[in-house]
Amino acid sequence: GTYLLVTYFGSTLIVGLFYFKTILKDINILVKNLGNVLIITLFTSGSSVLYFTFSYFAYQKAPNRGVVVLLLTSQVILSVLFGVIFLKERDNLKQKIAAGTLAFLASLLIKS
Repeated sequence: GTYLLVTYFGSTLIVGLFYFKTILKDINILVKNLGNVLIITLFTSGSSVLYFTFSYFAYQKAPNRGVVVLLLTSQVILSVLFGVIFLKERDNLKQKIAAGTLAFLASLLIKS
């Protein structure tokens, strides 16, 4: 409990101290666009919370946790592939393919 609290908020406070002026400028921009910011924030944070919640229950309920690791790793690989296909993210394509391949191989090793 305490370790996670220090990990999340400790690093946030350190970054906040170093980039205080930049953060204030960004907050002013956010306040001007509050409606759009709230919609985007709810969408992204909601999907993250659901991801972590379902991951937790999957690890808790699955008889073989290696399958859960394989599924979660494949989700990351699919996100990268969808980004390349639908969003035309062609920057560092070789690195993306290599990283996806390594992640897939690692998940296979964890499963076995």
